[in-house]
Amino acid sequence: MSSGPSLIQEERDFQSELDTLTVDDHRVRVQQDIEDFVTGSPRRSVSRNREGSQSPNSYGDKGKKDSKNTPKNDDKKDKGNEKDKDKDKEEKKVKSPESSPARTASPIASLFGSLADFGRKNEEKYKEKVAEIRALKTGMRVERNEEHWQWGNQDGGKGNYGTCLSVDETLGWATIRWDPVDGKKGKKDNYRWGQEKGGERWFDIKIAPNAPPAPE
Repeated sequence: MSSGPSLIQEERDFQSELDTLTVDDHRVRVQQDIEDFVTGSPRRSVSRNREGSQSPNSYGDKGKKDSKNTPKNDDKKDKGNEKDKDKDKEEKKVKSPESSPARTASPIASLFGSLADFGRKNEEKYKEKVAEIRALKTGMRVERNEEHWQWGNQDGGKGNYGTCLSVDETLGWATIRWDPVDGKKGKKDNYRWGQEKGGERWFDIKIAPNAPPAPE
């Protein structure tokens, strides 16, 4: 369908409206046409109603829009501020430690942590070893430890006792003098007392608190 007649009629109506305008109205109209051209807004009617006032779509004496149809800048600012606040909350939520993933330890930190644990375990193990080794003192009475004994009858036989002469805490050895048996002088030798072997501490002898005093 052709839109020619409608355009012609619209132009005639517009021309008739211009004929009824005053000089001030023309000035306002020209200013508005310039604004419409710049902003790309459609042409607006400036026809008057029966009381002689401009219609809601027209402009006042100073070319300003009707305040009822004009959105308030304050409302726009409030909405903008609300959006900014929401955006800030989202950013804080993302950056907060609770929402961020847990940090994984670096390989170097893990290595040092493992070494520290290993050191603590070895230190505890060493303290336990030292405490056990230091339980034997010079002059204390001992006997063979059946669990680790491997020296036959060097002690004069099962049930015989000996006397500790010295203890080497570093090497884990103890020097023992065994009691005489059948009038024969007891043997003097070194025996394991806390020496480590295969990840285990070995004790060829054990303390005998109920042993009789050493013979003179």
